[in-house]
Amino acid sequence: MKKLLAVSLAAVMVLVACNVDQILRDIDFALNTASALAGAVGNVSPADAAEIQWIADIGRDGLNAVRAAYQTYKASGAQTDWQKVQAAADAIRANLAQELAAGRISNPKAVSTATRWVTFIVSAVDDIIGAITTTTTTTAGQVKANVKVSKKLPNKDDLKKRWDMGVCQGDTACMALAQ
Repeated sequence: MKKLLAVSLAAVMVLVACNVDQILRDIDFALNTASALAGAVGNVSPADAAEIQWIADIGRDGLNAVRAAYQTYKASGAQTDWQKVQAAADAIRANLAQELAAGRISNPKAVSTATRWVTFIVSAVDDIIGAITTTTTTTAGQVKANVKVSKKLPNKDDLKKRWDMGVCQGDTACMALAQ
């Protein structure tokens, strides 16, 4: 019985580790798209380029904050660290939308592409955070595996398809920017 329990626990730990690694890979892919946003927008005025870069930087900083908070939470399992992950995700949701709305981008294509990118990042963060809550739980300050994963964690291919169709809308040059 103890041997079966040990094997079962090891299998759960492998599943959780795979999910944790996938979460970090998803965040990394989203970070990659922040660098690709300017290329996706194409040639625009210097003022529009600066606004696009500003929005991409806000997204990159927010994603890095989610990544750092998640790594801290993963190491500690503390509820306060989980709250920091959620706060970082909330900041991305609010800040990207506010900055895009306040931006002074004059090129309609650039506005449209940036809007689709913000939507992409916010939905990716929502899916990643949703998956995190279903792959780990905390009990008395310790990370504990939750074997019932009720929501599919997006993978790089899922996010790439969203980038290709949602942000790039089939533009092959744009699609090649995020790998």
